[in-house]
Amino acid sequence: MVLALLLLAAACGPLPQPFEHVAQGSAYPLAELAIDVRVAPVAGLPASSGEALARAVAENLGAYGVTATSRPGTASRFVLRGVYAAPAAATPADAAILWTLYDAEGEATGIHTQAVEAPFATDPGAIGVAGQRPAKALAALVGVDAELPAAGPDVRRGVFLSEVAGAPGDGNAALATALRRVLEAGPFGLAETADGATHVVRGTVTADPPKDGNQRIAIAWRVSTPDGRDVGEANQENMVPAGRLDRRWGGIAGLAAQAAAEGIVEILQRAGDGDPARSAAGRPSIVLPPSSDLPPPAGP
Repeated sequence: MVLALLLLAAACGPLPQPFEHVAQGSAYPLAELAIDVRVAPVAGLPASSGEALARAVAENLGAYGVTATSRPGTASRFVLRGVYAAPAAATPADAAILWTLYDAEGEATGIHTQAVEAPFATDPGAIGVAGQRPAKALAALVGVDAELPAAGPDVRRGVFLSEVAGAPGDGNAALATALRRVLEAGPFGLAETADGATHVVRGTVTADPPKDGNQRIAIAWRVSTPDGRDVGEANQENMVPAGRLDRRWGGIAGLAAQAAAEGIVEILQRAGDGDPARSAAGRPSIVLPPSSDLPPPAGP
């Protein structure tokens, strides 16, 4: 089953494609950007997790004024390499990630040790948090004064999830809890109130009547500014066995929240260009296993 994620903006129109192939074969060379740090995949973790953690660290370094990327082969002033070290089986101590910063000549210029739980959690939310925690110390290794500007009383930060409504079973609460957890670990963070947020998200779930043993579940995540101006919408839908979600959503809420967060983040990134009415491109976001492979229904 495919959980489709379609991003719709408040106003429709053709989406500019600045990097699209030009039919006439024209080329527009770009000057090489001066990147401070290239973050290599973290060794000692599964390949996908090591790459995801590198991306998370690169994204969070930007909050401290460090230009960073995890794209292989990118020219940079420094290369940051991390190695995951698990404790011995008989040792209850935490594991650690040893981060080493190398200059352009390959000389180590600084190290930072990050304590992490063992075993290392490889779900996207945990990796996002793990990528946030060392960013300040790593930025200091680069020589950046790693202090975020103090937030004044009128500074808005983060995304506020106002409500989820319409879901069968415990879906409203389960989806809200899961999405808040993912948003909190994401690049925009989670706001505690709408008044202190940059954007507000509302979720509306629609469960169609069962048909031929299946049931269509659709979720619309509406993103707006605190004053009510629409910014965009992320839509999800899936066919599940009829009544599958009438009691508890369980792990399906986490899968749906992760996919929804990806769409919400994309909407917010597009809104950051000063033109939130731009149309966002639809794309698949997550593939769920066949109905027979879904987790069994949770108890009452």
